Amino acid sequence: MSAGRDPFSAYVRRTPLLPLGTGIYAKAESLQTRGSYKIRGLANVFRRRGLDAFRGGVSSVSAGNLGQSLAYLAAEFALPCRIEVPDSAPRVKKDAIRALGAELVERPFSEIWARVLEPSRDPSFVHPCFDEDLRAGYASIAEEMLSDEPRLDAIVVPYGLGGLCLGIATALERIAPGVRVYSADVVPEGKSSLADAIGTPARVPEIHRQVSPLLAGCVAVREAAVADSIRRLYRDFGLPVEGAAAVAYAAAERLRKENGPEKIGCLLTGRNIDPEKLFGLL
Repeated sequence: MSAGRDPFSAYVRRTPLLPLGTGIYAKAESLQTRGSYKIRGLANVFRRRGLDAFRGGVSSVSAGNLGQSLAYLAAEFALPCRIEVPDSAPRVKKDAIRALGAELVERPFSEIWARVLEPSRDPSFVHPCFDEDLRAGYASIAEEMLSDEPRLDAIVVPYGLGGLCLGIATALERIAPGVRVYSADVVPEGKSSLADAIGTPARVPEIHRQVSPLLAGCVAVREAAVADSIRRLYRDFGLPVEGAAAVAYAAAERLRKENGPEKIGCLLTGRNIDPEKLFGLL
C-alpha cells in the first residue's frame, strides 16, 4: 500500500540506528511517535482491520506505552478509546493517556494480568501480546536495523510480555536467520523496578512457548546496571530513555563483553520515564 493510500504510515517514523560505543548499535525507538515502538504495531492493526472495525470504539489493557499510543491514534481518527491500566502504572503514562482524551480505567494489577493471560475474540480489542497484527507491525524494526547495519550479529530486545520479542524474532527468522536474538530482563530484587514497563510476575505461557525456540538466550541485568545505563544514555548521547530501554542497552554491553568483537544491536523501546525519576538518577 502506497503512502498516499495508507493514512497510518505517516505516524510511524524511521528511527535511527545509533552507534553507541564499540560494537553496539541502538535502535532509537525512544524517538518514535509518542515516545515508544508501540505505534508501529498499532498502525499495522488499523491498517489490517480498517477503521470501520473500530467505529464503535477501540480498547486495550496497558501499563502505559501501548495505551498512550492507542489513545493518540484513536484521537487522530476520532475513535472512542478505552484503556484499562494497572493502578500501579507510572503517573506520567496515565496522565498522557487522559490528556489524549481516552477513557482511563484503573484496576488492580491482578485484574489486568488476568486479562493479559487470555486471548480475546473481540476485534475492537487490541491484545498487548496475542494480537498477531500488532506483532507483525514490529517486524519493520528488524528490517530497518538490518538495512542500516547488515552485519549485525545479534539483536537484544526487552522481554516484557514477549510480544515484541516474538514479532522481531519471527521477522529475523524469515529475513536473516543468522542473526541471533536475545531477550533482556532485569533481575528481581524485591522492590519496585526502574524497568516497570517489562516487570511481570511470570511469562505468558503461550507466547513464551512460541518465542523460546527463536531466542539464543536471555540476558538478565541488575537494577544498578539499569540505573547506570539511564544515566549514561542521557549524559553521553542525549537520549532520555525509560527503564526497559536501559535494560536492553545494559544487556547488550554485557553480551559484547562476554562474546568479544561482535556487532550487537539493541532496542531502545521508549523514553516515557517520569521526569522526576530521570533527574533523580542524574
